[in-house]
Amino acid sequence: MNEQEMYIHGTVSGFKKSPQGAEGIQLPERLAQEAEFLYGTQKFADSAEKYAEAVDKIDNMCFAAQPASRIRKPGMRDQQIFDGLNSALGAAMSINPSFKSQATRIVEVTVAQLFQVSREPGVDSATLEMYDRAISEIQLTLRLG
Repeated sequence: MNEQEMYIHGTVSGFKKSPQGAEGIQLPERLAQEAEFLYGTQKFADSAEKYAEAVDKIDNMCFAAQPASRIRKPGMRDQQIFDGLNSALGAAMSINPSFKSQATRIVEVTVAQLFQVSREPGVDSATLEMYDRAISEIQLTLRLG
């Protein structure tokens, strides 16, 4: 098992394994763990891409799927993914200014996905506010980058 696999499966020190074990983690959380590992190895652009994949999976699970087959609701647990994306974008742009065009694409897609997920019926006001705050923070990071 390589270092990334050990990290994702909870065998690297400092990683808190969920009570259900790695197999109980939903796909966006698994992608976020991979992104966190990449961030820790200073592969910030790769980390941003992986966090963007996690947001895409949230969108697929909460919005794109037919209402009867949706297996996830947007919620406060998504904040960690948004914070990670924001940090990875900022770090990647700070060490590689040419990443800005790629970051722009990531932000455009991610913001659209976050907006549509947060506007789904049944999203509570706290989650809506959290999603809107994440959108603003991600857009600000891009502007400052």
